[in-house]
Parts: sequence; structure tokens; C-alpha cells
Amino acid sequence: MDMENLLRVTVRGWTDSAIYPENSDNGQHAGNEVWQHDQAIVQDGSIRGRIDMPNGVMWMYCDDGADRVYKNCPLKNINPKGWMYTEFLNISISFGKPIIQISPWRLFILIFGRGNILGQDRILLLTRIVKVTLFVNQKKIATKYPDKNNFFIVNFENTLIEPGELKVVGKKQNEMAEFKLPMAGKPEKLRLTVSHSTIEAARNSVVTVAADAVDKEGVQVQDFNNSLQWKVQGPATLVGPAYWETDIHKKNADSGCWYMTAPVLNMVRSDGTPGVITIIVSFPGLDADTIKIYAIPKIIERNSLREFESKGFF
Repeated sequence: MDMENLLRVTVRGWTDSAIYPENSDNGQHAGNEVWQHDQAIVQDGSIRGRIDMPNGVMWMYCDDGADRVYKNCPLKNINPKGWMYTEFLNISISFGKPIIQISPWRLFILIFGRGNILGQDRILLLTRIVKVTLFVNQKKIATKYPDKNNFFIVNFENTLIEPGELKVVGKKQNEMAEFKLPMAGKPEKLRLTVSHSTIEAARNSVVTVAADAVDKEGVQVQDFNNSLQWKVQGPATLVGPAYWETDIHKKNADSGCWYMTAPVLNMVRSDGTPGVITIIVSFPGLDADTIKIYAIPKIIERNSLREFESKGFF
């Protein structure tokens, strides 16, 4: 399979035409995720061939250094090529391992993007099993049968989506697979996670900090893209901007931080001094979140033994 089939510029957060309707037949123009999915299973729908083309060879390359400007891309000189559902399509077509994945495209636009909790829309399942059953809050909705003719993808049209849980159960011979997707309510608070909770107090110590929004049950709200204010207290500085505003509605803008939807990443750098680093992220109307990172004294090598430069820290 030629990977150019899947190299359309697809921006995370551009889920379907409700968010971004300007899809193009040109594979070098930006488009939304639903369009990308639909074109991947159409002959010559993107660049050439089709995702299940026989006797193909998969190859990948990186042309980030080409400094391209893609039409309608939110920011100039950003190459956002790639598409997370490619993995599931490839597995469903090429391998026999049972796998189920619910696509959130239509669900989170309907439920979260418009402030609604209830609604009806399509549920898309990517699967490599012979029988799959959908449940909404333990209520059986329907059973469908994926096969090669439908690319092992099944749709449950006009399904009522309710607060709670979506669950699909699949079977292939004696093997079972299950996937659950909690339905979030409105965002209630922000949530921070860090790549490292303890670092060496050195200027080359950098921590990745992720921020997202959750509902009152702690379920991630998929399309949250409100502005974020970042603050750092203690012996460190922010590497990224202190104020984040979404770029999701920009078109070939000269500047931005590529914040489309949460989760979003920022970075914090130690100033080389030991101490407690406190990170705060906030947005008016939501509960802010705070997380701490401990910068410990630099460790030095003495006679092949690791020792702290100073004692009694903390």
C-alpha cells in the first residue's frame, strides 16, 4: 500500500463538516477527519490507489524540511500530515487480530461541541471481527457483521446517544473483543499531567505538561478548545506561551501555537536551582488545576557511586 494514499493534510479537531466544511479533491489541501476516512476507502480518493490495494508495498517518508504551505492549513509552514485512524484501518484490513475502536467524530461534535448531552447520529466502528453488538448504557442496540466488502467497518445510524457509556462487544470464532467509550458531560475542571514528577535541577531538564478538560466524573471532554492561562511558580520557566488561544479557525496564519483541541502540551524548563516547581492552568468558569514537580540537586559521580551535591534537601 502506498502511504501517499493517507497523506492528506488532516488537522486534529477538524472532525467533520460542522467544524470544517472546505474539503478539496487535492490531496495537498487541508481537510477534515470524516472526509479523510471516506476517501481512504475510495479508489484514487486521496492520491492514488486505495487503502486495501493488493500487492502493494507500504512506505513512509518525512518531508517536513520542504517548508511547504498547504492550502487552508491553520498555520503556514506546518506539516500536519498523518491520521490516527490509519492504524485501525490497516489492522482491520491486513491482520486477523480482533480489534474494535469507536470513532468519536460524530459523537463528540454532537454531544460536546454544541453543549448538548442527548442526540442522534452515526456511530462508526472500526473492527476486524465477524460479529459486533452495540450497547448504550447496557441496552442492546443492534448487531452487525463486518466483512471485507465494508472494509470491516460498520455504522449504527440514528442511534440515540445518552450520558453514560457506549460499549461494543465483538466475536471472531472463540476470540472476544470489547471497547468502552464513556460519554462526557459539560467541562467542569481542567486537568494537568506531567512527563516527570521529579527532575534534576539543571538547565537541560525539561518537563512536558499536558492540559485537558474533564466533566464532573473525570471523563475527558473531547473538543474543549477554550483559552488557557499558564503560570509557573518556583525555579523554572515556561518554554511555550503563557496564554494559549485556539488556532482551529485560522487559515494560513503567520503565527499561532497549534492549539486545536485539548489535550494540549506545554513545556517547563528548570533554571538549575533545586526546589518545588508549581504549574497552574486556568480558564474562567472552570476549576483550575495545579501540579508540582520536584527539582532535586544535581547528582555527581564519585568513584562510580552516585551522590547528591548537597544533603538535607526537603
